Amino acid sequence: MNKSKLFSLIVLTVLIGVNIYLHKTELSIKSEVNDNIFQYALVDEAKNIWKNVISLQTSPFYLVDSFNERWNEGFALSTYYSHLPQAVVSFASYVSTIPTIVIFNWTKFLLLILLPVSFFISARILGFSYLYSIITTILSHLVITDGLYGIDITSYVFRGWGLSSQLLAIFFLPLSFAFTYNYLTKGKKLEWALLFNFLLAQSHSGVFLMTALAYPFLFAVTLWEIFEKNSLHKFKIKILFNYLNNNEDLRPLVKHFLIFVFWIFFLLSYYLIPFFLYGQYRSFSYWDPLWKFNSFGLFQILSWTLNGELFDFNRLPLVTLSVFAGIFAVLISRDKRHRIFGLLFIFYFLCFIGRTSILGRFVDFIPGFSEFHLHRFIVMIHFIGIFLAAYVIELSINKIKFLINHIRLTNIQAPIKEILITVIIICSIFLFKHLEQPILEYAKYNDKWINENNALYIEDESSYIALLQAIKKANPGRIYAGRPGNWGRDFKVGDTPIYMALSRDGFKGIGFAPESWSPNSEFDTFFNENDLNSYNLYNITHVVYPGNLQAPKFFKPMGQFGKYNLYEINVNGWFASGTSSTIVTSNKTHLFNIVHYWMTTDAIKNREYPQISFSKTSNTTGKNEIRMVDLNRYITGKDNKQISIWEKSPLYDGHDSQVASLVKTNEKVFLAGYGATFKLNKDCIYCVAILKQTFHPNWAVKVNGESVKAYPVFPFYIGIPIQKAGSYTIEVIYQPNQLKIMLLLMTVIVTTGYLIRRRDKS
Repeated sequence: MNKSKLFSLIVLTVLIGVNIYLHKTELSIKSEVNDNIFQYALVDEAKNIWKNVISLQTSPFYLVDSFNERWNEGFALSTYYSHLPQAVVSFASYVSTIPTIVIFNWTKFLLLILLPVSFFISARILGFSYLYSIITTILSHLVITDGLYGIDITSYVFRGWGLSSQLLAIFFLPLSFAFTYNYLTKGKKLEWALLFNFLLAQSHSGVFLMTALAYPFLFAVTLWEIFEKNSLHKFKIKILFNYLNNNEDLRPLVKHFLIFVFWIFFLLSYYLIPFFLYGQYRSFSYWDPLWKFNSFGLFQILSWTLNGELFDFNRLPLVTLSVFAGIFAVLISRDKRHRIFGLLFIFYFLCFIGRTSILGRFVDFIPGFSEFHLHRFIVMIHFIGIFLAAYVIELSINKIKFLINHIRLTNIQAPIKEILITVIIICSIFLFKHLEQPILEYAKYNDKWINENNALYIEDESSYIALLQAIKKANPGRIYAGRPGNWGRDFKVGDTPIYMALSRDGFKGIGFAPESWSPNSEFDTFFNENDLNSYNLYNITHVVYPGNLQAPKFFKPMGQFGKYNLYEINVNGWFASGTSSTIVTSNKTHLFNIVHYWMTTDAIKNREYPQISFSKTSNTTGKNEIRMVDLNRYITGKDNKQISIWEKSPLYDGHDSQVASLVKTNEKVFLAGYGATFKLNKDCIYCVAILKQTFHPNWAVKVNGESVKAYPVFPFYIGIPIQKAGSYTIEVIYQPNQLKIMLLLMTVIVTTGYLIRRRDKS
């Protein structure tokens, strides 16, 4: 082993050791307080699906397409969100005797401590020196912000945001970029490039989409170099035409790029096509802060940049200075890799500025980015910035090495060389200590908070477990335990709000939205805990209430478990009967105010549920049509006059005489759906049975054994029309999307065949 390899191994070992020391307390977490509650719940959900699959109760395709009911009246989450990492972690828990929380904590811990290794390997794959690779590795450890969602530890640990899905993606990001660069420029290791991009996309689709924006840059810069080499950048048509027909460089480059694009889209088609095809059923939330979508703007980001807070929070901005020195240094570099990093940093920086930058509106035209949280481009700022800073630091170290070698070759006395080396080593140690200090401080308080949370959790644990047992025994519908905007934020088990803990432990809740993609996440915030109609609307059968609050009169006490009071509410179940005499035609972003307005009227009490339509064609249902122009204005089907919903309500409160004729006689819950029986005493042109779950096309609805077309009704539930007098048996089952299954099977078959063919050829 040469000195460079040995030195690299030593540094990597030290960094891993430092990370173990910093993050070892993460293994002891008993209850999360951040996004890891959501991530753990997804793992727990996947574990339940594994149980059902292995016991032959459900199809294995539910592992890649299922309906998650824990939040916001349910949502087809895996149509839009990563799912395979949760399936893998949950399977490890299912087949072992190790508790899921232990496996979950160990997964996060290993990713945290081994993250520098990914950066080192990727730098070597890109062909950089051992010195450059080690600098990159150290910088990946040293970056720190004030919780800006970047690649630093504030994004991942207990004290921070708990973005474990992003952590997994950041582990694969350097490898995806490096292998893709090698393939696009040299035609090497296509399989590795595809594998790591697939893993990156499955870990976090947002990080993958941001990374994928870099690949056209790799292609374009390489293409430009070929043009420069052959004087084609002067755009002489005759020279270009001759070159295209007699070249040895251009065809392989174009071929590699097209092959890569085809295969990566093919491998991800089962996920990407449904994601875009059913985009209208994914909410664009008005509750999410606007800065998430639009980012922070030029003034704020320049302020952070000049203060050094993009890379060096709470310390001298040495990494920041290295990054921006790197931008200028690569301008004169002849190395294509460095020029690519420089161009990418400028591009990503403009994207990070947000929709106020010159690229802001352009980004909206890129598939997948019109609703993207642009503030997340900080991830790419960090990633590219690390490589730029490493370039400048390597140049500086090489200058110092040159100086030392110069001293060795002169007649200067030997002790001066030893003194110089000693000074450099001592300065390096003090420099690392300074750069590491804010990370040490952050980790110190992270440990303190974890230990305090664990102590509080142990105090509440026995009462909380007794509460869970009582709720399970009661076979609840949805549970209300407060929300972030009221007393719920201070009503906790340990330091975890009860509404978060209950969702983690498998109960259907309301008021907590770890993700806001469910269209109903917009409206359950308007739940009125003092109005029985609200409990009926959301099928809230049980409430966990603190003892210091006066419970409404319609609460029925079930028991007290320490500080947790459990109440039962008599509501009408998962299904309700109603009428739907109005159809509201809109896009998904214009529904917010009119649905909110509907919730303030007597329509819920009178059981009038307007139909929602995203169709651009004319209404042929015979219902009164309201066409939303924007959030506040509508056009009726009678004329084209625009009217404000605040000026004149377009909604009707209900057809009491009709809805009374539709009676629910029974209901039951299936493994992947719901069933009910209804009796309609007389014909009713507007009557509907309402299932209080979020509408999505993947729901299969059968009435008396025959498939029928359901539609979304306010707030965004499933409406099943029943018009002729008679008795009806309704089954509503969530089924994995057939297109998704077909694409997945085709991907598996074709990829397997390709790999077998490649193996036979080799």
